[in-house]
Amino acid sequence: MLEYNIYIAVIFFLAVIALFLALVFLAMIIITIARLVLFLQELAY
Repeated sequence: MLEYNIYIAVIFFLAVIALFLALVFLAMIIITIARLVLFLQELAY
């Protein structure tokens, strides 16, 4: 039964890391899009 709990803990830990990486990736995409929009607006003027 102890091994079963360890497996759950490992899966939960990996899920948390995956979620964190997904949030970081999403933030990078949003920042990149925002910078591109600002850059294009400067070119437009």
